Amino acid sequence: MNKQVKTRILPLLILSVLFVSSCQKKTQSSVANAIWTVGNIQYTATTIKKQGNAFVASGGLNRMQVYFAVLPVVTANYKIADANKINNSSLAANEVGVIFNVESTDQYLSTGNANDSATVTIQNGVLTIKVLSTPVQHYAGGPALDLNTASGVIKTDKY
Repeated sequence: MNKQVKTRILPLLILSVLFVSSCQKKTQSSVANAIWTVGNIQYTATTIKKQGNAFVASGGLNRMQVYFAVLPVVTANYKIADANKINNSSLAANEVGVIFNVESTDQYLSTGNANDSATVTIQNGVLTIKVLSTPVQHYAGGPALDLNTASGVIKTDKY
């Protein structure tokens, strides 16, 4: 090839490469994830779903559920309430109820006995719910069993 042809082809080649690379579908990894601990056992989620006024993180037969009276719209701290307020639809606007299910047979319900709080952060379309260690009442299909502690984080980009 002579020099004149090379100087005409080179810019066309560069433009072609740029065009092709800009048309390729870019995969974006989801930031959705969750991890929680009941007692000293840690669990992780494979799915996170918004269900009504709740966010549910699930991994197999294990779940962490955080319920709101009204879905959050700004970053704020929420008092962790007695989980029974969920069934009574009596959560206050500044409260969350937390339930942990283990192996689909055991439930650990937030007691509301401590002055614990959950932090909800909303930034760039990402909702993060952090529940620090809080007392939970253990049930297994009957009367209350032992008290334990639980904590967890749910982070979702589906907000």
